[in-house]
Amino acid sequence: MNSKKIFLFFIMVFMVFGIVSATNWEYPRSTITGAPNFNVHEATFLNGWQIYHIPNSTQKQNITTVATRLQIVRNAWDRQMVVTAWIRPDSVNPGMTNSSGRIITDPNSSYSGSNYNASIRNASPSSYHITGLAVDIRDSDGSLARYLLNNQDLLIRANLWMQNPNETSGYVHFDARPTPPSSSNGRMFRNNANTPWPQWQSAQNNQNFNQLILGRWELVESNIARDLIFERLDIRNNGTLLGESRNIRGIGQYSETQNWRIDNNGRFIVSLLGITVIYTILELSSTILRYEGNVPGIGYIRVRYSRVR
Repeated sequence: MNSKKIFLFFIMVFMVFGIVSATNWEYPRSTITGAPNFNVHEATFLNGWQIYHIPNSTQKQNITTVATRLQIVRNAWDRQMVVTAWIRPDSVNPGMTNSSGRIITDPNSSYSGSNYNASIRNASPSSYHITGLAVDIRDSDGSLARYLLNNQDLLIRANLWMQNPNETSGYVHFDARPTPPSSSNGRMFRNNANTPWPQWQSAQNNQNFNQLILGRWELVESNIARDLIFERLDIRNNGTLLGESRNIRGIGQYSETQNWRIDNNGRFIVSLLGITVIYTILELSSTILRYEGNVPGIGYIRVRYSRVR
């Protein structure tokens, strides 16, 4: 067998058996198959007891299902996701790391067979966390929840359910339940029928949010060619936005005044001559403005601007 045939043989083996991307459940930093931004430690470490749970085959499959679906959200969100809770088994199989960093069974653990889910305050006894089909992601400022409220089609694509943010504080709960919940609104569910469904809720009130976006901004990053979009923005208090570019394609140096507003769902709406573009704000701070949307004649754009002092 010549070298070319040997090479092709190993490629076929990798494709069939998934050797390259298979999850190594014995190593905490091993990424989960199909989800390069999530790893074994995040999925199986029980923070409350500071031990690992060694999952069975069904739990591994469930964790992988959630991870690959959550990766779709992570790719669109394009920001780090910090896991605060994943599997919470009702019968723990305790694990610890040995000197080489490998997760091994801990035969002396007092937690063997214990119900970790029951140790969590207010945890549902039928939680999807028990089988690994649910995960909580830190959301201290509510920005992830706001993004998902404005992009519920993303949850549909990922085949995930999101708990009503009015029932969670500081995190977003996702699960991959096999059947629809009894009380839902789009891809959101709630555990308490009396909990109101949310509209967009900013960390600031609307007036402060409007004030924060005002000022001059310089383009830092874009998913499309820079000569298709404005390099500078001047967002003014009177509802106008001046866009400027040194070299807009086919025109050269160019500036244009548009109207802008923030709607009740926290979306950045820009209009000119009857054409309206609705952007979802992904990040807004004293230094960063990041948004995305579909622009007629151009397509989907995702941009990041920094404030000009």
